[in-house]
Amino acid sequence: MRFCLFFISDYSVGIIFNMDQLYMTVQDYLLKFRKISSL
Repeated sequence: MRFCLFFISDYSVGIIFNMDQLYMTVQDYLLKFRKISSL
């Protein structure tokens, strides 16, 4: 299965991840969102 995830930062990005890559990718984005929300 593949997941199409959309994130909004400076611009909208649609990214397709493999299932095994999803977990690490979500962690990376959570860290980025925490940095953004802390500003």
